Amino acid sequence: ATNGKSSDAVATAVATAARFNGDIGANADEVWADLLKEGAQLMKNNEQTTLAAMEVGMHRATQCIEAARSNFEAYCLEPSPISFQRCKAGVQKVEKEVQDRIHLFNIAAGESSGMVDFSSSGSTGDMVGGVGSNMWTMTKDQTTNNNNKSKNAVEVQSARLDDVIAENIPPSTDIFIAKIDVQGFEPHVFGGLSNSIKNAQIMFLLFEYWPKGMDFIMDEPFDGDGICKASVKILEDLLAAGYKLFALPHMVHPHSYSHSHTKQKNLPPALVGKKLEEVVGERPLGDIMANCKWYYKLEQDFFPQEDYFVGFWSDIVAVSPKAKFEPSTVTGRSIAEHLND
Repeated sequence: ATNGKSSDAVATAVATAARFNGDIGANADEVWADLLKEGAQLMKNNEQTTLAAMEVGMHRATQCIEAARSNFEAYCLEPSPISFQRCKAGVQKVEKEVQDRIHLFNIAAGESSGMVDFSSSGSTGDMVGGVGSNMWTMTKDQTTNNNNKSKNAVEVQSARLDDVIAENIPPSTDIFIAKIDVQGFEPHVFGGLSNSIKNAQIMFLLFEYWPKGMDFIMDEPFDGDGICKASVKILEDLLAAGYKLFALPHMVHPHSYSHSHTKQKNLPPALVGKKLEEVVGERPLGDIMANCKWYYKLEQDFFPQEDYFVGFWSDIVAVSPKAKFEPSTVTGRSIAEHLND
């Protein structure tokens, strides 16, 4: 994986390049749609090419179906039993030609195979390891056991994505894009994707980047030496494999202001009247650790009364050194323009 270089040389190279190549002014849904168009154009230009798209954490079947309709072989994972049934029902409503290109898996992506606890209500907040956890307050009930688990607590099958790929996607099929959105469980998912990342096997990775959520899932502190460790490791591993990083706009929970009193009072003077979209230029892209800590600072600045705890997040596009595309979309052109910066 190091191409004969010493580990020190690789570490130095990563540290030197530990930055984003740029930002993309589009949301994750728009980027997904654009990259599907880029891949579809590749397949149209070369009829012998078959490309795969992966969605890890579905909730609904919409984007999986979108990939299949764009002629991708779509491999889509949803661990929640309730959400999986909804996704399955959605797929069964589309035309057979599209159904035949969809491969559904009722499993959780993780670092290992086995069974994991899962909080399953069928909502967007379903999560691995969520039993006894409250993401809204960022607290965990340490007394939760088998006798007092909620009715939403279930066990689900877990598997490494490397294994899912090896066992289901033919070697002749390139993985053009994988979208990962797993409510802070991303460090575990990427841990099970390590071989594919080292080999730069997936051309485009689109994933949610929620530092506080990842620290919460990994039992890391929200300040001090442990802060951002899990989040930044994902980016370091991608950079070490030659991926280039692009940041999407930062986001906050849609109920943040209605929940927080800071909408009415006690904002720091520098932030009075300042809207979230106005701080995008302040986000550091030249250093991945500073970038991660910026999301914590943003929460402290905008919600100093500590009545909103969910934090801020973004999405990231990681582009493989093996990525092949002829940019024809806004996202494609934006990536191509800064790929060699």
